[in-house]
Amino acid sequence: MEESAEDRSPTGVAAARRGIDYSIAIRTLGRGGEKYRRLLQSIRGLEDEPREVIVVLPESCDPPEDRLGYETFLHSPKGMVEQRLAGMAHCRSRYLLMLDDDVAFEGALVAKLYESLIARGAAMAFPICEKLLFCNRTERVLAALTLSGVPRWSRDDHYVRFLRTGGFSYPTSIESLDLYSESAPGMCVFGDVEVCRRIDLREDAWVQYPDYELREDAALIYKGMLRGHRTVGRTDVAIEHLDNAVGDRSRRLQGLFALGCSQLSFWKRYIYDTKPNNVLNVLGITYWVAATSFVWFVVSLKHRNFEELRTFLRGVARGVRG
Repeated sequence: MEESAEDRSPTGVAAARRGIDYSIAIRTLGRGGEKYRRLLQSIRGLEDEPREVIVVLPESCDPPEDRLGYETFLHSPKGMVEQRLAGMAHCRSRYLLMLDDDVAFEGALVAKLYESLIARGAAMAFPICEKLLFCNRTERVLAALTLSGVPRWSRDDHYVRFLRTGGFSYPTSIESLDLYSESAPGMCVFGDVEVCRRIDLREDAWVQYPDYELREDAALIYKGMLRGHRTVGRTDVAIEHLDNAVGDRSRRLQGLFALGCSQLSFWKRYIYDTKPNNVLNVLGITYWVAATSFVWFVVSLKHRNFEELRTFLRGVARGVRG
């Protein structure tokens, strides 16, 4: 359902002259406030203007008051996958810049991502933002101990690689301008829209089961890689995740359930079925569940409240059932 027939920016021809025929699709709940205004400010500052800007909202949400003045508003079923698919379906450019509503970035974003995508022969590109991996040193240590996120000292041409646990490894230092990657943060991905459509995220609607959705970005990038479509990360892009999530206890419990559910669901679909030697694959996910459960057992013991541990284990059980 469209709310505006106007679908081209007044200056969109500039990007076409540089050979970048692209649109922007934003998924939002329509309540971004100041963070959404910063996103719009970033879009206005892009050196290569988009052909069109598509704002996708859940069916029950009204468009935000802050506007560029030339965007198209679409409604779709609520969900990170559903809203992303709606943006892909409406796009009439060769490339699509897929954004969440809580990011701010430099004006050269599209030019840099496009340059790396072409130079590396990739189908998708994203800005590498190392701050998104872990919030602090404690998170980094716990991730390594549970094999959720493991530092990689060997040098290769990849940023993120998936492990048999469903976790990932990452380089301890980055010296290249761009690196291939098996995953990317869904807040900002630039890609060939036809390739993104063929990857068919609709098959991955499972990520929308928990209220706190995870792994949609991993499904897009990793499934694309399995089908021969590479993704490249660019290291010199200035980007900031403004983070619209609300950090109350209810949201934390939703996140714990989603962690267990999404990890097991992703592992079953994309690790167990694709990595050789299923014995090692099963050992990997078994270790992850046991180690992560122990971490939340200790946390629960400290708080004298085992709700976090029970919630995580319920998520694991739901992920096992599929």
